[in-house]
Amino acid sequence: MPAPGIDAPCRPFLDICHKSSLMSPACSRALAEGRKMTLGHMEALLQTLKGDPAISAMVDGRIFKNLPIPASERYFLTLQQSLISCEVGDWGGPAAFDKVLLVVDIRSRKSAEHCGEIARAVKSLLDDGIDRTIEGTRYKVDVQEIRSKLIFSQELNAHRIRLEVPGIVAGALAISSLSPSASSPQKSGSQIVFTCTLSLVEEDLEYRFLLQGPGTGYAWRDMTGWQGRNSYPWRTSDQDIGTSTVKAQVRRGHNRAGPDAERTASFAISKNEGGGNGSLPAITSLTPSLSSPRGAGTRIDFICLASDPDNDPLLYRFILNGPGTAGKAKIVQDWSAKNAWSWTPGREEIGTSTIEVQVRDGNHAGPGSYDAHTTISFAVSSNTAPKARGIYIEEGPEIYIDQTVHLIATATDPDEDQIFYKFLIYRETVGIDWEAITGWQRENWTTYKLDALDYETLVVKVQVRDGKHAGEESCDDEKENIFEISRAALASVIPSLPSPKANETTIVFSAVGNKTSQIYYHFWLRGPGTGNVWRDMTGWQAKNSWSWRTADCDIGANEVKCQAVDDPAMWNDSDTAGREIIISYTIA
Repeated sequence: MPAPGIDAPCRPFLDICHKSSLMSPACSRALAEGRKMTLGHMEALLQTLKGDPAISAMVDGRIFKNLPIPASERYFLTLQQSLISCEVGDWGGPAAFDKVLLVVDIRSRKSAEHCGEIARAVKSLLDDGIDRTIEGTRYKVDVQEIRSKLIFSQELNAHRIRLEVPGIVAGALAISSLSPSASSPQKSGSQIVFTCTLSLVEEDLEYRFLLQGPGTGYAWRDMTGWQGRNSYPWRTSDQDIGTSTVKAQVRRGHNRAGPDAERTASFAISKNEGGGNGSLPAITSLTPSLSSPRGAGTRIDFICLASDPDNDPLLYRFILNGPGTAGKAKIVQDWSAKNAWSWTPGREEIGTSTIEVQVRDGNHAGPGSYDAHTTISFAVSSNTAPKARGIYIEEGPEIYIDQTVHLIATATDPDEDQIFYKFLIYRETVGIDWEAITGWQRENWTTYKLDALDYETLVVKVQVRDGKHAGEESCDDEKENIFEISRAALASVIPSLPSPKANETTIVFSAVGNKTSQIYYHFWLRGPGTGNVWRDMTGWQAKNSWSWRTADCDIGANEVKCQAVDDPAMWNDSDTAGREIIISYTIA
């Protein structure tokens, strides 16, 4: 038979179903999208599983696609091939959630391990692909070894695995009730919570609530979007006086085509004669964070200040109208408690746009209208903001504390405008926010002297602007880089003569550091001649050795200590890791 194509090891079971001509398109889509199978899908799957077994060949750790095997060729398989057949048992009937048992029968002429690989691939597929059809991961696996002879006395040494997978078949969804938290009618200004209840509860369901009535101009308006919560709080206003209809829709989480079930409920709102709805809110200002015009690619924040005489919480909505919206009003930030909107216009928005903010307190206008609004115009120029490309240290890659380094930034501006640079650092040892080490400058470099607080990691940032987009308090772009900062350390301390030695001998102790300049050494001695306390023998010195002329008083066990540091003023007795070595030496 022709060699089938190669596919990943997780495909065997899916290929059996998808590649069969008996599988209905709806069943294939259900399995591919990971949805629960309906009764119609299950019937198509049954027909598929009753068909011929399929062939699976393991080659170099990969499994060939499964293809039906004609009956005349079933037993003429190479040693690298296996048989996979499937059947369904214990199908309970037409109830909404029927239990079903999928049985996968795998026979391998290669090895039990090959069987196991295919079984794991099938289980992985069921877990990843149609996990909402399977109840947990309770797999029953039975492995048998088969020894028999086939026709023409061909000997068969095979292994067999029976994989049983318990699952469910999902029926249609049904909404049993859509209940308000208060009886109809209620006064305007009231909040009514509508709760959607299903006859049978499932996981991963999504709900959506729509409203139709006086407050929506009698058109259906989506009030929630698809959400996991099965309730909707409706805060009514004078705009809703009259009779409205609330519609609840539900769908399974993987169904993106539309609702699987829906239900409506009517509710009446009457006028609140007590006048408890209060006064209307008012807008004080709508202000951009940067003056107009600004170049494309610049972030501008539009901030609305509004007040309400009754201190009611306010909701804001922002609308954009300009070149980027083809001259049509577009909601760019729907009703929320956030009183600001951030806009980074692209080149398609070059020109003048109008930004509108609408405000309401929920006690007067409905979501389709507003209590107050205002607009401003903002121009976007064709000038493009500069881009920061990177930052590096010229003296790298080995960098030490107490060293002065050059920080160099690279940036480009498509319009060849003058670029301004600002350099900042962040040090974990300090633990505060970014520290600016320069103001805005024309030079793309600066110098910085590393100190003990920069050890072991220093983060450097460069900000750039061309003065035509972001203001001085911000930037057009920025880049960061992390640098490993080293410090003076000792590799070894070596005596010129091996221990022990007689007294009246000169021994030179030489230290080996991790750098050759800007490193200082300190030698100490402790032993009989020092009263067994540490005695400073050299003080801090650039020389990396110390000569010890021993005497009678040094007879016995001694210790020599060497310390290294980048700057003597930076030495800390509580921080000696890698910077201090103690060796023993005996004078006989």
